[in-house]
This record gives sequence, C-alpha cells and structure tokens, in this order.
Amino acid sequence: TFVSYQQIQDHYEGKASLPPRAVHLSFDDGFAECYHVVRPILLQNEIPCTFFVTLDWLDNRMLYFRHQVSLFVTKMDALENEEQEQLVRQINQRLGLSLDSAAGFKTWIMAFREAEEAVLATVAEVLGVDTNAYLARNPPYLTTDQVQEMQQEGFTIGSHGLTHRKLGFIAMEETEGEIVESCRQIRAITGESVVPFA
Repeated sequence: TFVSYQQIQDHYEGKASLPPRAVHLSFDDGFAECYHVVRPILLQNEIPCTFFVTLDWLDNRMLYFRHQVSLFVTKMDALENEEQEQLVRQINQRLGLSLDSAAGFKTWIMAFREAEEAVLATVAEVLGVDTNAYLARNPPYLTTDQVQEMQQEGFTIGSHGLTHRKLGFIAMEETEGEIVESCRQIRAITGESVVPFA
C-alpha cells in the first residue's frame, strides 16, 4: 500500500497507524527524469512520492564530479587506440602521472572519492569535454520551477544535501551545514515547514 511522507511522519509521531504492507517511494539526487519520466507515471497511478534534491545541481548550475568522470570515460572509450595513447600521455604530462593506458586512466579517474576541481578541469581540457555546454545541451537535473510544480502536485520535496558529499568523510561542522542549509533552501523553494533529508 503506497503511503505519503506525511502518513509516515504521522505514524512516527503516534498520530496514526500505517496500513498493512505500507511502502513509500522516493528518488534521490534530482535528475530531470524525475520530472519528465517518473512524475507522469506517478500522477497517472496516484502514487505518492518524495523527491530528494541535491541543491548544487538544481537548475543545472554545475555537473557533479562523478558525472564529469562519466563523460571523460565515454569520450576516451570512443577514441581509437592511438588517440587514447596520445591523450593519456598529455594527461600524464600535465598532472605528473604515469598512467600506462586508457584502461589505467579509467581506473584512476573512477577511483576519485571527492571532487578534485583542478584535476577535473585539466582532464576536461585535454579531452575537449565542455561540461558547461553539456549542461546547456542536455540538462541532467531538475529546475526550481519543476520542483515547485511537483510540490504543488502533491509530491514531497526533500533534501539530499548541498553537494552530495559522503557525510561520513567530512567534518561534523560541514555535515551539519550540508543538512541544515540544504533543508533551509528546500524550505524556501517549497514553503513547507518540514523538509525530509536523505
């Protein structure tokens, strides 16, 4: 039985019981597909849902570093061996690395746990990947207008942090900021007093 976030909140506050086999659907990150693909299906079937939005990505202001890495790997995979070797040599030279192949490049860049802005910018330049052009051409994330429309349609909008950083790897003060500030921003967008956090 699909239940809303409000029903879950009421249950935990002792105001109401949940029905048998209760389930609540949610989607993390705030990808554009939540609006274009998921939302129409949920509306058609009258299924409540919570969408947890990463604030730095809202309105396609920036491309998450893992999504940048995906573009880099895709670009490298599409090249012939000779071009791959040439670009790996350039990356080695620019960053003082000793990667031995395109496969080595892929292993290295996919191992990043945090955004290393200067390194990512250098790789993007060497590979000829323009992340701003990508964001403009294929906006992967939700917009503020879409979030507000979804909220007005009855969906719950929650926070998935400011930056999508792994909270276990950052200082407690930064963790608190990720949670509190992101919920404050969602509150400002939706006008809701209670904002769930994932």
